[in-house]
Amino acid sequence: MSNNTFDPSTGGIGVHTINYSFTNANNCTNYASTTITVDDCASMNELFSNSLIRIYPNPTKGILHVETEGYFTYELTDTHGKVIKLGESNEEAFLHFEKLDIGVYYIKIISSSNSVLQKVIKN
Repeated sequence: MSNNTFDPSTGGIGVHTINYSFTNANNCTNYASTTITVDDCASMNELFSNSLIRIYPNPTKGILHVETEGYFTYELTDTHGKVIKLGESNEEAFLHFEKLDIGVYYIKIISSSNSVLQKVIKN
């Protein structure tokens, strides 16, 4: 931990106990601890590049194209987890972003052989 920030790449793989203290405006101090587990897993880019699911263009200004082999379902959510759109398709789908606010969204694609959760940026 450095400058009140835990960096998993510096901490390394494993279980880490973080102890901290805090002092309020009345100069009262209290202590707490938490445990953080750092797993050795593939990054989203690694997972996505090995997937048979393609989502493009990202970022998008209008239509997001989703391709995969066979039948799949999709769920588009905002950053608060609110579901924007649910659907299903066979091999490809076109999601219209034109009326959505600029920002970050998440699309979850589930097919018979893969599942992907991908961040999508609307600009």
